[in-house]
Amino acid sequence: NSSKYTSFVVPFGQFEFLKLPQGLSIAPSAFARYISLIFQDMIEDGKLKVFFDDMIIATITQEENLNILDEVLGRMVRNRLELRIDKCQFLKSKISYLGYSVSESGVRPGDEHVKTIEQYPVPRNSREVERFIGLSSYFRRFIQDYAKIASPLYALIRRDTPFVFDESAMVAFECLRTKLVQQPLLAIYSPTLETQLHCDASSKGFGSILMQRQPNDGRFHPVFFYSKRTTPPESRYHSYELECLSIKIALDRFRVYLHGIKFKIITDCNALKLTMSKRDLNPRIARWCLTFQQFEYEIEHRDSKRMAHVDALSRAIMVIDTELDDALVVRQHIDPEIGRIRSELELSESPFFELRNGLVYRKVGDNGLRFYVPQTLRDSVIRTYHDNYAHVGTAKTCELIKRLYWFPKMTDCVKTYISNCLKCVYYSPKYGKGEGFLNPIPKGNVPFDTIHIDHYGPLATTFRKHKFVFLVIDAFTKFVKLFACRSTNSKEAIDHLLHYFRCFSKPLRLISGRDTGFISKEFEDFLVGHGITHVKNASLTPKANGQVE
Repeated sequence: NSSKYTSFVVPFGQFEFLKLPQGLSIAPSAFARYISLIFQDMIEDGKLKVFFDDMIIATITQEENLNILDEVLGRMVRNRLELRIDKCQFLKSKISYLGYSVSESGVRPGDEHVKTIEQYPVPRNSREVERFIGLSSYFRRFIQDYAKIASPLYALIRRDTPFVFDESAMVAFECLRTKLVQQPLLAIYSPTLETQLHCDASSKGFGSILMQRQPNDGRFHPVFFYSKRTTPPESRYHSYELECLSIKIALDRFRVYLHGIKFKIITDCNALKLTMSKRDLNPRIARWCLTFQQFEYEIEHRDSKRMAHVDALSRAIMVIDTELDDALVVRQHIDPEIGRIRSELELSESPFFELRNGLVYRKVGDNGLRFYVPQTLRDSVIRTYHDNYAHVGTAKTCELIKRLYWFPKMTDCVKTYISNCLKCVYYSPKYGKGEGFLNPIPKGNVPFDTIHIDHYGPLATTFRKHKFVFLVIDAFTKFVKLFACRSTNSKEAIDHLLHYFRCFSKPLRLISGRDTGFISKEFEDFLVGHGITHVKNASLTPKANGQVE
């Protein structure tokens, strides 16, 4: 019944599509909705996984698989859906799905993509680098510190940067290619397997790994990795508060996998288990414990030596945890000022800066380091700490930024940003002289009693060297008189006004802007000599003289 909406006309007739055509803007969403309606109950029961026209039936036994397949094929027949047999696979233990290789042992990058990456030639221009980044970033969940490794490649795709595929870019290219060719493996989650949540925290960040015991070898394998950097207030928490918050963050992150199953929380904080059993808890921890009660868990303490795998996620300097930090790393490599400092540090040490892992840090106090923020992202850093922390003042914003970052003239930059923050300007109390009242220009009831003047231009110069237009408008009749002039000085304006007065009489009031030609002593003396009141509108408010604007 929607065929009429796909009608099109060609020289030899009018036609309509009888089937959903590819290329129609709503075709994907219409197709996905239709499939979801047909198999909705099977999708909700977990019998069928659907992504547009890709379907998976995953079962433990062959008999169960065939029963579900029979039901799926029956519904397709009843709804006039067709399958291409050459694109179908039945009763497979390993499949390629959405670019991933999925099997009983887990998920890894697909063989075809791995082969493409392995044979990918060294990029010769920024377009080829962009294609490689697009290909490799699809599997970034399998590569630790992907953004940090790929930062030299991101620097090459900037439009204002010349393409120079140097040694650092080559190292990044080979590193990413090698890591993907090794096909790292993540286990497939199952709610029936024994589950452990390994958590750790430090003043720098939180780390957690969701692990499950696999039936094939009886060992725990990672299912998901997650790490997050602490905010400045969180970095000042006590150690057991950090450990407790680490658990809360991990539970929030993996809620969909942990709800309704029994699992163990593994931590290296011995005080945490004792803290959780206290009757009187710290109010902050008490609030977090309320969220814990919806889960069925048991806390187990392990020595920190046995928690090194998750400890690294929380204690590493995570300058690439967010999109902003990803951009900071890339932009620092292309900032000319920081590049100059980096070149000097590669030759000799500096009392003010230090080079670590290719990144420039500012030395602060005893063994303290702060990330040097490039020029182009300073406003973004200020916005993050000012807007996200209740629009605090200059001193507090600078204090928050200095805990992680440094850049020259920070206070001046923060002052400028806050003075232009719309929310701060709107909600801050008003000091100093109040705003004046609006004074509308009174309307005259006599023609040529009040006139408005202004200049328009410069325009293309005429053969008489005229390039400006002098405008005179009567406020009552709206009559317009235009004069061609060579400049905007007082002398020409006076000459044109004298001509206007001879034709239309002398006005009582003249309204103009504050152009140089209209506020000069010569022009003021001319008006006073003719008994004309001069009204000048305020600077930078052209709407006050809207008749000629």
